Amino acid sequence: MKMMSHFTSDLFPKILICIPTLNKEEIIRHVLNNILSQSYPTEKMRILIVDGGSNDNTLGIAREILSNSNVDYKIIQRRSNIPEARNICIESMRDDEKALIFWDADILTNNNDLLRIMMKTSLEYDIHILNTSIETVFLKDPLEIKDLFNIYLNICDDPEIEYTPFIGMGVTLVRQEVVKSGLRFNEKLYTEEDRDFSMKAVLKRFCVATIKNCRVYNTKIIKSRYLTPYIKSLNMLIGAKPRAEVVAYSLLYRPSIKDIIKILYRGLLPLVIPLLFLLTYLFQSPGILLISLLFTILFIDFLYFSLKHRYLVYSGDVRDFLRLLLTSYIWVFIDLLVIIYMLKIFFDRRKLLSLRRESCHILKTL
Repeated sequence: MKMMSHFTSDLFPKILICIPTLNKEEIIRHVLNNILSQSYPTEKMRILIVDGGSNDNTLGIAREILSNSNVDYKIIQRRSNIPEARNICIESMRDDEKALIFWDADILTNNNDLLRIMMKTSLEYDIHILNTSIETVFLKDPLEIKDLFNIYLNICDDPEIEYTPFIGMGVTLVRQEVVKSGLRFNEKLYTEEDRDFSMKAVLKRFCVATIKNCRVYNTKIIKSRYLTPYIKSLNMLIGAKPRAEVVAYSLLYRPSIKDIIKILYRGLLPLVIPLLFLLTYLFQSPGILLISLLFTILFIDFLYFSLKHRYLVYSGDVRDFLRLLLTSYIWVFIDLLVIIYMLKIFFDRRKLLSLRRESCHILKTL
C-alpha cells in the first residue's frame, strides 16, 4: 500500500537548492544556468551556495549570474568540507521549504524538467530521499561542455525507481521530514558522507530511492587543477574508519562479485607482494618469483589506474606525482579496512538485516 504524503496538494512546493563549491570557476556558470533553466517555477526556489574557501573566481561568476536572475539566493563563505557544507544547508532551511535539493557543483543535466520530475516522483511514491543515476564524463577543456548534451540524451518522463539505502548526492532531493528528524551528515567523512547519510535515513524508516533512468553528469575537466590530492589524502585518513564501514555495508547489501573482487584485489594485493618476495628469498623458488613479479605488475597497473582515472590532475610536476601516489596508497589502506569490516558484518549481520528490513520497497507492501 502506498503511503500518503502530507504535502501533495502543492505540485510545486518551495524548495532550497544547495550547491557546495570550492574552486569551480570553470563549470559553475554552466551549473547555475542548468538550474535556472529548469521548468520548476523560480519563485518557488531559493539557491544557497556554501563555498569552502575558493581562491578563484567561482563566487564572482555565481554573483554575476544570480544577481541577473529573479531567483532568491544567498552565498555563505565558510571554511568547510563537503559534509560540513551540507549540514550548513540543512540548518539554513526555512519552515516553508518542503524539500532540500543538493546539487553538486560539477553536476550538469540536459533535462530541464529534472526538478519537476523528482518532486512529482517524491510526492507520488512518498520517497523521502531521492536522487538520479550519475554518469562521470571527462572533458579535456571547459569549451567541450557545450557539445556534451549533443552526445548524451536524457529522457526520464516515466521514472524507473530503485529502492536502496545507499545513494550518492549528484542531484538529490531530501524532504523536510528528514531534516526535522535531526539527521545530519558525518563531518569526519570526506567521501561516502552521502551513502552514510542515506543508510542512517533508512534505519530511521525513511524511504530512499534512485530514479535509474534519469541521469545527471558528473563533469570532470581533466586539465583543471582545483583538486589538491595531498590535502584530500590526509583528510581521507581522518574518516577512514566510518568510510570503510559504510562501504562494507553497501557492498554486502546487494553483493556484487565484481565489486567484492575489486576490493579484495586493491586491499590485499599490497600485502601479498612483499610476502611473495619473502617466500622467494626463503625458498629460492623461480616459480614464486614469477608470481611475485606478476602481482607487482598488477599493483603498478592499479596505481596507474588511480592516477589516471581517479584524479586526472597530474601535471608533470614531481610533487604532484608523489602526492597522488600517497593518495593511492591511502586508498589501499582504506580498502583493507573495508575488507575487515566486511568480515565483521558477515559474522554479525544484525544491522545489515535491519537495512534490508527497513527498506521502503518492503514498507510499501505492508
